[in-house]
Amino acid sequence: MRVNARLDGAYEAKLAYLMECDHTGVSAVLKKAVDAYYQQKKREETNALGILESSGFVGCAEGPESLSETYKRDLTQLLSEKW
Repeated sequence: MRVNARLDGAYEAKLAYLMECDHTGVSAVLKKAVDAYYQQKKREETNALGILESSGFVGCAEGPESLSETYKRDLTQLLSEKW
């Protein structure tokens, strides 16, 4: 894939610095940047579920397996019993 991008002065300077530091070209710097951003997004994607699972929140309650389908009816029935 070919990439065509417009960079302002600040980004141009950053790109030039990275190219100089690694003694590479634009393509290599862009590949590293995409890899780093991709890994960050993958961590964010799995992080929320991982936090919930490790905290014990996921699967901590007991109830009927059909609760997601019948919760409105069940709640209405419980509330009507209180009145």
